[in-house]
Amino acid sequence: MSPVPSDSLPPREAIKYHLMRMIIAIVILDSFAIAVFYLFHFNSDTGSRRNTFVGVWMLLSAIVVAIQLRKIRKARMRIVRGG
Repeated sequence: MSPVPSDSLPPREAIKYHLMRMIIAIVILDSFAIAVFYLFHFNSDTGSRRNTFVGVWMLLSAIVVAIQLRKIRKARMRIVRGG
């Protein structure tokens, strides 16, 4: 199955598509991060290792959300402009 280019979709479908991609990406990222968090015993560590791990996890989540929200905003602007 090939990826769907969002520019070829109607704007409302592009919004749904990017929203679902964002949700799925965050679920996958969180699942992986939670597994690593407990596998490497960051839950029992009170030092800077745990804080660094959580900080990187939050940063990656923010990047994923920012990229997908930018794509959603682009599709919304197509609706506003009558595209």
